[in-house]
Amino acid sequence: MYQRHDNFGTYAKILTDLSDMFKEDGVREILIRSLAESQEFDDKRAIEYINKMKSDILDCKSIAEEGEGYAKSIKTRIVSNTLAKIGQQTHSPTMAKYLEDLEKIGYDTSAWFLYAGSVDRAKDDGLRSLAFMVNKAINTADRKSNTLSIKLLTLLDKLKSGEGVEDLYELYADGKTTGYLVRKYNYGKFFKDYNDFLANLNLGKAGYKDEKGVTHYIKTALDVKNRIAPDDEEDRIIWNLAKIQWLSERCNRRYLPKYYQAYAKLSQITAEKRELI
Repeated sequence: MYQRHDNFGTYAKILTDLSDMFKEDGVREILIRSLAESQEFDDKRAIEYINKMKSDILDCKSIAEEGEGYAKSIKTRIVSNTLAKIGQQTHSPTMAKYLEDLEKIGYDTSAWFLYAGSVDRAKDDGLRSLAFMVNKAINTADRKSNTLSIKLLTLLDKLKSGEGVEDLYELYADGKTTGYLVRKYNYGKFFKDYNDFLANLNLGKAGYKDEKGVTHYIKTALDVKNRIAPDDEEDRIIWNLAKIQWLSERCNRRYLPKYYQAYAKLSQITAEKRELI
């Protein structure tokens, strides 16, 4: 539900930006000219196409805003009903009315009880219910942790001579633990190798091998602890391609290498903004 609410809001904002674009000076003329350059559109057809596109955008915007409103209303009703039920468990039958009154009051009552008293004993129904929810979650987590701890301690008593808890952890080649629990892959070794590779990449000792077998290195050495692609475009492309190649050869990645290679020219800031889209 929350994800759908966020999606409606996201689409509504995008569609609002698109509809506002038509209000900017010269945008309509640019679109007409761009479409008219195609053999499929003359000026008349270009204008009709743009008007239809604008109408579709406004229709979709209206649907997205209406959907956002419905989702918000449903979410609010679910929260209200949930807190009303919790109010009964905390001996607060007035919780439903509290939810209505709080919107009218318009002030924050939490600060006083945060610094001057125990929240679970507050007269404020909302604060008391929130404290109940948090404490209930903490108690549940503690109970499950204790149950698991007892199970592990029982298993510990069954260990044979020479066996120990440290056997649960991965080991480096020198016998020291990596800090990770044993799994199908040795994560500790992987991250150590990855950090060593990045250090050599920054120093120009590791690089990107192209299809002809030629290895390309960055021209300007970087700090060994650097984890950001260089500002120089040529070095940035080599740095990114080398990292993509290393990870693609050693990881089960979500996409094929060519997907990541398509963004090798992007600066660090641009790449981070792309991830937010």
